[in-house]
Amino acid sequence: MAGVLHGAAGFSFADSRVVRAAPRVFPEAFEGTAMADFTPSQSNLELLVHERTYHAFSVFVRWSIVGVAVALTVLTLWFATPAGFIGGAIAGIVLGVAGYFAVIRHEQHQPLDLWTEGR
Repeated sequence: MAGVLHGAAGFSFADSRVVRAAPRVFPEAFEGTAMADFTPSQSNLELLVHERTYHAFSVFVRWSIVGVAVALTVLTLWFATPAGFIGGAIAGIVLGVAGYFAVIRHEQHQPLDLWTEGR
């Protein structure tokens, strides 16, 4: 049959009835709630804990990125080029300092509150 896609075990996509409208499940549970009712406040303890956790994870990820970049540079220059250990160490220090100022220090001056203007 021309123009018909066949899947595994000869299943024909032209004859399938897979695409259907999703039924509404418990629509009354969502009536009267609106997403616009959310107003962040500094007194909400769960929100503050979430912001601090997000900030700590973000700091960890930034340090990890710089650390992996430095490690890859040092090991590559040490073992794969004639630069040796000294060349790799110098390049690693330069890359570490540049990574600190470009990635880590830049974000440390941002306010913790994610809803602050200019963030």
